[in-house]
Amino acid sequence: MTKQELSKKLKKEFFGIDKIIDQIMDLLVPWNNAPECYIRPLICNLWGMTGVGKTTLIRRISELLNIKIIEIDAGMLSDKKNFYISYV
Repeated sequence: MTKQELSKKLKKEFFGIDKIIDQIMDLLVPWNNAPECYIRPLICNLWGMTGVGKTTLIRRISELLNIKIIEIDAGMLSDKKNFYISYV
């Protein structure tokens, strides 16, 4: 799937974050064009208000590009007994 196709599909699914989608797509271009060149994982850190679609957007991108992701919820870091890592 090309950057343009992926971007268009995401913009249909997510309302009001077109600029963010464009920024993330620009960052993914080198990784998507030559994934064999990367020996370390791609790390995506998103900060923002609750409920704006950060996690859902990244999950959807990974689904469309068939990328495995590891999620770490930094909001749980303050209380170590509630800390978890989700492998998707």
